[in-house]
Amino acid sequence: MNNRTDIFRPSVIKPDEFDFVAVDNCREDSFEFLCVLEQREIIRSLIHNTGARFSSHNHGGTCHICGSHAQNTAVFLHRPTNKLIRTGWDCADKLHLCEDGERNLFRTFRDKLSAERENKAGKIKAQAILESAGLARAWELSEQKQHDNFKDHDIIVDIVRKLIRRGDISEKQIEFLHKLVNACDNFHIVQAEREEAKKVSKHLGTVGEFHQFEGTCLFQQEWETQWGWGGITVLVDDLGNKAVVFRILECQKGDRFRFEGKVKEHGNRDGENQTIFAGRFRKPVNLSKAA
Repeated sequence: MNNRTDIFRPSVIKPDEFDFVAVDNCREDSFEFLCVLEQREIIRSLIHNTGARFSSHNHGGTCHICGSHAQNTAVFLHRPTNKLIRTGWDCADKLHLCEDGERNLFRTFRDKLSAERENKAGKIKAQAILESAGLARAWELSEQKQHDNFKDHDIIVDIVRKLIRRGDISEKQIEFLHKLVNACDNFHIVQAEREEAKKVSKHLGTVGEFHQFEGTCLFQQEWETQWGWGGITVLVDDLGNKAVVFRILECQKGDRFRFEGKVKEHGNRDGENQTIFAGRFRKPVNLSKAA
């Protein structure tokens, strides 16, 4: 190495004979990172289009000029010989082989690669944390691009991304993830049960006549209108028949309630039969409170 005679030894480098091609990283695992693959694609494209090949001169390390073992390198095309050489960034800078644009690219590449390595380390740690919490399935779901239960799936992805970035997760988040995973894995079963429930619900009574209904309160919502306050109460009886009342009944979600109401309409919402009652009632009783 002390008696080099090749044309790429530092003392005979002529900067105006070289064109910058791309930046690269020489670590063995660098092929895993997108920013490296993008730059190597530029090199491959140049080789394919020009027939250029890397110089085979004896140079020692990864830098083809000084022989040092640099990790982050730059690749240049030597136009007179159509040969490619790889240099450490110090050599490229000292020998004036690059301009400000290439220097900025190198810094950006270095920062991107560092971020991608940190992200990889974060993923390894996050996967281990989830597996130790019995949430290996949460990691699998976070790697999926989409899921039919997109709402819960998006929340899982968000929580796992934050775990990758921060490196820790709370007990409440772990408990929540278990629920989300269960919701995703049982999504089609729940959907099938809901569809089956829709088939069960039947219209009750005769439109325009009073009908007695007894069931469990499923849902209530109140809102303000220009005439005052309006609301809705949805109930279901033991046979799965839905009743909709456009007022707030004296009950809460889960309470048993009985009333005689005038049937206003036999409706259907999202494929599910519903009996809609008018605002006139007789004998309303909250059976839960009465008990």
